[in-house]
Amino acid sequence: FFSGYKTGTLVIDDYADWYSVDLVAGMTATIKVENVATTISPDLYLYDATDTEVPMSRQYNTTEGGSVTSMPMIAAAGTYKIKLQPFNTPQGAAKDGQTVADNFTRPYQITVTQP
Repeated sequence: FFSGYKTGTLVIDDYADWYSVDLVAGMTATIKVENVATTISPDLYLYDATDTEVPMSRQYNTTEGGSVTSMPMIAAAGTYKIKLQPFNTPQGAAKDGQTVADNFTRPYQITVTQP
C-alpha cells in the first residue's frame, strides 16, 4: 500500500500490505481502513486459515482517499489474514524535483474489532 520506489514498473500486488488477526467464530468482524492517502483507492480482502477468501469480505472504494469498512461473519475461530492493496495503481515513482505523492508519506489506519 506504501509506495517507496524511485523508478521501476510495479504491479498491484507489489503494493499489498498483509496483516494477521485472531478472530472468534459466530461473530461479525468489523475491519476499517481510514486516513487513506489521497492518491490511493483502497481494496480490502479477508482470508481464513486455509487462504480462502471469506465470503462478503472484499470491500473497495474507487474514490482516492476514501475509507472502507468490511463486516464479514466469521464462521470458524482462528488466525485470519487481511490483505490491503490499492484498487488502482498509484503513482509509483517521484522524479527529482517532483512533489512526492501522498501515498509515499501518509500512514493509513486499520482497525479490527469484534463485539
